Amino acid sequence: MTIANTRLMRNMAKTGHYKRLVDSLLASAILFLITAISAIGMMYMPQDLEHYWFTLTSALFAMGIYSFVATGSMLYHVLTTIYSPQTSNPR
Repeated sequence: MTIANTRLMRNMAKTGHYKRLVDSLLASAILFLITAISAIGMMYMPQDLEHYWFTLTSALFAMGIYSFVATGSMLYHVLTTIYSPQTSNPR
């Protein structure tokens, strides 16, 4: 059984909630990509600018972690709602 064929996912797609969930996941991945690029750039910075780059990279990493945790909890709530034991037929 796929989760795409459930009533909840169809309703989320109609109302735009599914797109927001996927966009949030994409934003989290982009934050981690920017963090990785910033960390690579930090390796080639002069010693006096290293502190600023470290602060920037740490802030981006913290935002990425927060974004992934928020998106993961939203996805967890969707999946537990779909597969809850109270529903006899999750479709």
